[in-house]
Amino acid sequence: MTLDLYFSGLSLRKIARNVNDHFDIQVDFTTIYNWIKRYIPLISQYVNSLTPQLSDTWHADELFVKMHGGQTYKGKSTLHSCGM
Repeated sequence: MTLDLYFSGLSLRKIARNVNDHFDIQVDFTTIYNWIKRYIPLISQYVNSLTPQLSDTWHADELFVKMHGGQTYKGKSTLHSCGM
């Protein structure tokens, strides 16, 4: 929770106050900073080790998709990697 609050833009002091208010646990902002220094490298290492599972179908959110050949396709938002 503290890491999520940190990456949401809350200051360390506000995070400490939030933990103190909601869980009735006295945590100093320096403790939260130490948690951030300790766990961010572990989380980063784990995330970088993940391999996304990809399929042959691409989904695009745009109405127009410009392909390498310079053609613009208009219509449905599902593209097949082997057909276009």
